[in-house]
Amino acid sequence: MKKIAIILSLVLLVSAMLVGCQNKEQTTGDTAASDTTADSANNIIGTWTLTGAESDGQSMDSDMIEATYGEMKMEFKADGVVTTSSVSGSLDAEYVETENSVSISVGGIEAMVFTKSSSELIYEDESRGEKLIFTK
Repeated sequence: MKKIAIILSLVLLVSAMLVGCQNKEQTTGDTAASDTTADSANNIIGTWTLTGAESDGQSMDSDMIEATYGEMKMEFKADGVVTTSSVSGSLDAEYVETENSVSISVGGIEAMVFTKSSSELIYEDESRGEKLIFTK
């Protein structure tokens, strides 16, 4: 349980640190590429809430997370921007969606890669036995 608390604290800390590192530049591409990106991103568009966390076989559900750390959300927008929010503040970052994953970066530096399904985004660090689960 203590390890999960540390993981979630680190997520909050990273979010707070990255607030000042936002990159407002937008890249332009041809219309066909933009249309393809917009079509594939329709799955991800919307608000996702942290509903579970695991570490070394121990887990926290959404009620425990919210009671301990407050609500943590990510709002994906059609323009390729994701806004993360938690008790430490909010952060706008960029995201790129592929068929099976979502990569979030700040200022061109990749911060997190999530595996995606229709109802979950999962960040997993197998080497540490840690997992964060967001649901829509």
